[in-house]
Amino acid sequence: MQRAWIGRSEGAEILFPVEGKEVKIPVFTTRPDTLFGATFLVLAPEHPLTLELADPKRREEVLAYVEAAKRKTEIERQAEGREKTGVFLGAYAVNPATGERIPIWTADYVLYGYGTGAIMAVPGHDQRDFEFATKFGLPIKKVIERPGEPLPEPLERAYEEPGIMVNSGPFDGTESEEGKKKVIAWLEEKGLGKGRVTYRLRDWLISRQRYWGTPIPMVHCEACGVVPVPEEELPVLLPDLKDVEDIRPKGKSPLEAHPEFYETTCPKCGGPARRDTDTMDTFFDSSWYYLRYTDPHNDRLPFAPEKADFWMPVDQYIGGVEHAVLHLLYSRFFTKFLHDLGMVKVEEPFQGLFTQGMVLAWTDFGPVEVEGERVRLPEPTRIRLEIPQSELSLEDVRKMGAELRAHEDGTLHLWKPAVMSKSKGNGVMVGPFVKEQGADIARITILFAAPPENEMVWTEEGVQGAWRFLNRIYRRVAEDREALLQTSGVFQAEALEGKDRELYRKLHETLKKVTEDLEALRFNTAIAALMEFLNASTSTARTAP
Repeated sequence: MQRAWIGRSEGAEILFPVEGKEVKIPVFTTRPDTLFGATFLVLAPEHPLTLELADPKRREEVLAYVEAAKRKTEIERQAEGREKTGVFLGAYAVNPATGERIPIWTADYVLYGYGTGAIMAVPGHDQRDFEFATKFGLPIKKVIERPGEPLPEPLERAYEEPGIMVNSGPFDGTESEEGKKKVIAWLEEKGLGKGRVTYRLRDWLISRQRYWGTPIPMVHCEACGVVPVPEEELPVLLPDLKDVEDIRPKGKSPLEAHPEFYETTCPKCGGPARRDTDTMDTFFDSSWYYLRYTDPHNDRLPFAPEKADFWMPVDQYIGGVEHAVLHLLYSRFFTKFLHDLGMVKVEEPFQGLFTQGMVLAWTDFGPVEVEGERVRLPEPTRIRLEIPQSELSLEDVRKMGAELRAHEDGTLHLWKPAVMSKSKGNGVMVGPFVKEQGADIARITILFAAPPENEMVWTEEGVQGAWRFLNRIYRRVAEDREALLQTSGVFQAEALEGKDRELYRKLHETLKKVTEDLEALRFNTAIAALMEFLNASTSTARTAP
């Protein structure tokens, strides 16, 4: 997940001249070996050239498409199997390898935030381009041949695997992997492009318009720009909480109401300046908190390097998968950064990683309409489900683990397990639950439902099962309390016979299994072993003379 989030892609940036204009469109591709098969160009709707290159007769249609694309999420635009949409700009580019005139389109399956925001469409060897070309009647050209078994003519779908270059001029007969290098060298020699590495990773937004959080130690000066606060003036302290009337964010930082905080002088020129009134998000601090644990009482430094070197790295990291590309990635970045500064010896903060599953709950995603075997999803329901289709079959509903349930107003609603969250309103408030049921029932419900690496669905049946188990334990001990107090620590194990001896053996088997399961984080099977032992002890008690 981290590798995909960073998204390192090796390929080429190729320049496509626009016909009749002094403009060249840079295109990034990881498959320069397919350049000779590019039969059209696609710009992201947000690309600045989309409207600039649009023919005046088509501008209104293009503008409407661009505005519609802005209202869609990236998930919707990138959904696999979604019907392709797009608009021809009325402009043409030139394929630099073939000299062919190729049309320029805009389509929302191309994202402006990746690569250059423009793609060379090779429908013969990219399935999304194939679907687009098929829908709009654009040429599909084969330039990679499958080794050993020739591809059908015409192509029935895109061939995306490595192969042998064909219909590619001087590169015919070259293996595609080798062809990538040769085409890049050829482009650089001709001045038509160059080798390039791109990343999906975006800048990290750390500022928030809040009172709480660490002040950002920067001042804004009209003469000098943004200037860091000198080290001897750190830390920048927040105004005393008792002097802040309202700490709630209201679109701007509450600190903007406190000139005594933000009015200052520029450390560089001594002129009037303004402190930054944003504060750092708390996850900035949570990205290095484990290092503070090594030296929690240090009032001079975040931590003493020798103490961090003694305790680090952390033996075991346990976290939800939603932290994989956030907290876990930033923690690794912080540690590597501090290592480069010479503050810690370790380069990686955590020795072991265990990714726990998410807690789900049955969630009402909204009303649906059913006609025969088809389920029609109104737009709000579809958006909440994060799926592009406006219709599903009943079989599709079953496959996604969902159910149709009658609502109190008589309509049918689609219910599906979803991650507990405030936005979905499907969470269980911990405080009231513990007050009513106790913390142990919450723990057992979660730990027994599934292995900890799997998702688990919180249900009332699970809560009741945990309640019955704990009450059986209580009754089992309470019934024989006096006898237990008399025998505890004084009986002779070797003197046990019959059922008592079998139970004693079962006790030690259970101790061994629970110990091993806890060390391996198999909490659900550890609880199952305790349940099994409880059954055995109850059965022995019933048959005792």
